[in-house]
Amino acid sequence: MHARELRSLSRCLGDPASASARVGPLLAQAGFGPALCGAAKDLLLADPFGVELVRTAYLCDVSRLRTKTHVPVERGALLMGVPDPSGTLPGGCVFAQIQAPSDPGPTQILGAAMVYRNPCLHPGDIRHVTAVGCPALGHLVNVVVFPARAGAPPTAAQCSGGDLDGDLFAVVWDRGLVLPAEAQHEACDYDAVLDSARRAHERGSEKPAQSLAEAFVRVVSNETLGRVAHMHLAICDQLPGGACHPMAVTMSQSQCLAVDYPKTGVPPTVPKEALKQLRSSGYPDFMEKGDCASYPSTKLLGE
Repeated sequence: MHARELRSLSRCLGDPASASARVGPLLAQAGFGPALCGAAKDLLLADPFGVELVRTAYLCDVSRLRTKTHVPVERGALLMGVPDPSGTLPGGCVFAQIQAPSDPGPTQILGAAMVYRNPCLHPGDIRHVTAVGCPALGHLVNVVVFPARAGAPPTAAQCSGGDLDGDLFAVVWDRGLVLPAEAQHEACDYDAVLDSARRAHERGSEKPAQSLAEAFVRVVSNETLGRVAHMHLAICDQLPGGACHPMAVTMSQSQCLAVDYPKTGVPPTVPKEALKQLRSSGYPDFMEKGDCASYPSTKLLGE
């Protein structure tokens, strides 16, 4: 997929249609009208400014591919999660149909699929589901509908502690990417993680915040969100089992606390073993941390 995406990106350097498809949306976002965008199609690779524009767009795409591994999945979509208003979806199933602006009608997703929500760090954050048809939900387009029956597995909550108040979920139905149901890991109980961390925090706190101003300063000064995510990525690169290693699982729980810290007031804690591991091994080279020790990664992201 990585090599295929790189070949696809490089086509814009020599094919006017590919160059227009890549740069056209950028011109539209900059305020250029449809007529001008259409007229520029034949000039992009003939005019020096157009060539430089295409080249810059290409370099930005390649940089994202190299540093973030942004590989589009054709049989996948990022959709807002909503509850089933009809109460007919069984547990473990979802309903979704996709329609792009140029499509004559919606395309319904059917069969095995996987659903996840970012940040997706715990092995159990990826949920195997079955996309089914449901006539009562045919009016819902470009959303993923989760079961709302009493007793149904809380699939949305199992995806990194998500809920259905506007959260976005990635849905992938590519047969080459969807893992079999038996390969699914046990979901993390994020409520239990928060309750345990809250009790530990309350025992260790000298005093609660005395005012709203103190609480605001404490939240703003907390800079653990990005740091914990970077530490988790490095730990996964170094330890056998990657994200399934117990230390990586603990770090994923710390990241969950870091994400919710502004609304819970419970700060994350980093295991001392993780700090010791990073001090001794450093960070993988693809993270490009110039101020830290580095090593050449042999994992997929390092290649």
